[in-house]
Amino acid sequence: MQGLRALCDKHGILLIADEVMAGFGRTGEWFSVDHWKVVPDLISMAKGLTSAYVQLGAVGMRRHIADHFEKNVFYGGLTYNSHPLACAAALATIAVYEEDRLIGNSRRMGTVMRGMLEDLQHRHPSLGATRNIGLFGIVELVRNPETREPMAPFNGTSPEMQALANSSVRKGSTRLCDGIRSSRIPHCV
Repeated sequence: MQGLRALCDKHGILLIADEVMAGFGRTGEWFSVDHWKVVPDLISMAKGLTSAYVQLGAVGMRRHIADHFEKNVFYGGLTYNSHPLACAAALATIAVYEEDRLIGNSRRMGTVMRGMLEDLQHRHPSLGATRNIGLFGIVELVRNPETREPMAPFNGTSPEMQALANSSVRKGSTRLCDGIRSSRIPHCV
């Protein structure tokens, strides 16, 4: 990240950090770029800003960029920008992050999650790589852990996954629904 920051500075490129999913403590720091001590020029945020109780997105920017809009109109607008209820929810959410020390807890629990992912990786034949930073992590699904052949193509499915999904829906199984209980998905209730 420091190299990217240096490259952007050298060529006059704005560094934009998309923290919509990773921001607000999910990685164990307020924003994921904080792990590398990098300050972006623009930073987008949402989801964790209000804990998704109310829709709100925001863009933070460095002072020299913000100053430009003191004299120049920004011809844009968002559906949920500056909504009083959403802004109040954001302030309350940030207060809870601070008062309950949730950022540090995410960092501590990230160590627990890493151990669990490593254990699962050794026990499950369809797991390839696993990694996390704080409580933000991924698992790679593979057909064969030795060859790392993907379980399905990028942004696609496989016959095995489709057959499992189809049989689960027909039988009313909740195997695909572990952790998902929703009245909008009838077979997951």
